[in-house]
Amino acid sequence: MKGVAGLERPGKRRGERPHGPHEKYNPGVDLSLISVVLKGIDVRSRDAILPVLRRTQEAYGYIPREAVFELAKRLKTTPAHLYGVATFYDQLSLAPQGRNVIRLCTNMACHVNGAESLLEFLCAKLKIKSGNTTRDGRYTIIQSECIGSCGRGPAMMVNGDSYYGLTPRKIERILARYK
Repeated sequence: MKGVAGLERPGKRRGERPHGPHEKYNPGVDLSLISVVLKGIDVRSRDAILPVLRRTQEAYGYIPREAVFELAKRLKTTPAHLYGVATFYDQLSLAPQGRNVIRLCTNMACHVNGAESLLEFLCAKLKIKSGNTTRDGRYTIIQSECIGSCGRGPAMMVNGDSYYGLTPRKIERILARYK
């Protein structure tokens, strides 16, 4: 049976192929966690999709493609629809991330206050490009369109903790907290 972008569903045929742009098929994904993710959620409601994807990411650390297919079945929607929602929100990830996820706001309000140079500084400091994870798995850098701190930018979040009025020196002190 065909899934997203015409690729085979996980676990159906020999010689599995990747099912999305972010990672290879991982037969070790424990789909029993899906029952925990869906507990207390009305799966018939279209409003359930975003909370389910958030819970899935909390359970796995990201949203595995195998979970997308299982969720689509249980939510009675298509994997393409779930991928569309998951890729729309930059807080959701279809790929494993580092232990510390850094979301640097680069929208216009932060941009005019120097966010681009701070992004360059952060990437150089961690020796990775935006969107990537350090080799040791400690940090992932993500450019975020908005983290809701436009009046206090440039701003970033690390694992949900917000930081404002950033400078390279402040960023160095912040990173030291997340080893």
